[in-house]
Amino acid sequence: MAYTTIDDPSAYFHTQLYTGDGQSSKVITNDANAGDFQPDFLWIKERGGTSAHLLFDSTRGTDKKLNSNEAYAEQTYAYLSSYDADGFTIGTADLAINEDTTPSLAQICYG
Repeated sequence: MAYTTIDDPSAYFHTQLYTGDGQSSKVITNDANAGDFQPDFLWIKERGGTSAHLLFDSTRGTDKKLNSNEAYAEQTYAYLSSYDADGFTIGTADLAINEDTTPSLAQICYG
């Protein structure tokens, strides 16, 4: 099997740090080296606490969360409001995704 070299990994994967503001509709903009891309997969984790990992994919849409460390596989809730051309928008001020002053990170994957 032949493999190809990815010349610019930031065109497909990026870690975006952000701090929650406790408000709904917070926009997280991808500031990767390659610039703008719409996420296909998001892995969000609060850095300052022990909240569960939050995994999302564009196939399931904005209201389905996959659980990697919980007893149930999928949960429906308005965590996200949109996958944007240059990032994503948080749909709720939920404790695990946008708690006020809480540092978090998002692993953003495309393609």
